[in-house]
Amino acid sequence: MAVNYKQNDGSKTDESVLDIESSCLRTIDTEHSKIHEGKAFIASTYKEDLADDAEYNFLIKNTDVSELHAVFAINFEGNAIVDVFEGTTVSADGTEITVYNRKRSSTTASGATAFHTPTITDDGTSISKTVIPGASGPNASGGNNQGRFEWLLKVDTNYMVRVKNIAGAAKSGTITADFYIE
Repeated sequence: MAVNYKQNDGSKTDESVLDIESSCLRTIDTEHSKIHEGKAFIASTYKEDLADDAEYNFLIKNTDVSELHAVFAINFEGNAIVDVFEGTTVSADGTEITVYNRKRSSTTASGATAFHTPTITDDGTSISKTVIPGASGPNASGGNNQGRFEWLLKVDTNYMVRVKNIAGAAKSGTITADFYIE
């Protein structure tokens, strides 16, 4: 069942959907709504066999006219340190990573570009530092840093996520940026 409503100033008519079974208003969260609008994006990179004590860098450049609402997810096979930097300066962007619109039929562009292995001249300001704990033993598995900590990434600003392997051996992992625009 659909319910029509107008904003207080009468400027907009919209429709809300009630669930037939429960007669409750059906809602979805903002991130999910942005997928339906064609304004949600994802960029991800995989690094195989990152040497012990080596670093893997993921750069996202917000070149759009609005802030990006971003969540970073890091999965790694062993112990790792994850840093997020703001205002990173690079002399070379690195290898470009495709930024996908999560609504596959949409042609809307994100306004952001992503890269792995940029050439860093200045890390910028560290705005977050976490440890991903690995495990030990015959059935050990890795860890992840997939908190729902949303960042509003400033316009014309570079951000870098760095994963440093401290597992004692080569390990593999992924860095993902999941973001949407207004």
